Amino acid sequence: MSTSPVDRLTERQRECLRLLFAHHKPGQIATELGISTDRVNQILKSAREKLGVSRSIEAAIMLAEAERPLSQNVGDLNVGLSTIGRKEDEAVSSDEETARRTIDTLAEAPTPFHEGHAPTSSPPLWPMPTSDRPFNELTWYQKFGWALAIALAATVLAGAMVSLQNAIH
Repeated sequence: MSTSPVDRLTERQRECLRLLFAHHKPGQIATELGISTDRVNQILKSAREKLGVSRSIEAAIMLAEAERPLSQNVGDLNVGLSTIGRKEDEAVSSDEETARRTIDTLAEAPTPFHEGHAPTSSPPLWPMPTSDRPFNELTWYQKFGWALAIALAATVLAGAMVSLQNAIH
């Protein structure tokens, strides 16, 4: 029994690839899953390595192809994923054109993992672990932003205290 490379993907890799296939950027995927953008990029990289492709969108397309029927009949025209945008005797001009056509065709058809999916707002990223996110997975610039915000708040508070003390004396 031969297994497909797609079968070796972890559930987290599948989630990231599904969101990428739905036109989410790594930052949006990170927010949706409650992990850092760096972690999303690591997950996508390991998925690419498992599938033997160089681009994440190729991996996402492979997963989408594996999770849906091999073809969809539209009238008299059989629109399978391997024949998208081609006539039987016509050669494909480039891999990029095929990938673009595949993405366009798959984006138009409902996919099983997006039915009923509505964008959700994500909770703010606090600089400490929470019950929903037990590890601090903020990126370096998010950590720097929090440090800057805390320093600014401390400066303003110190200034207000000095002004209040001067007003009293």
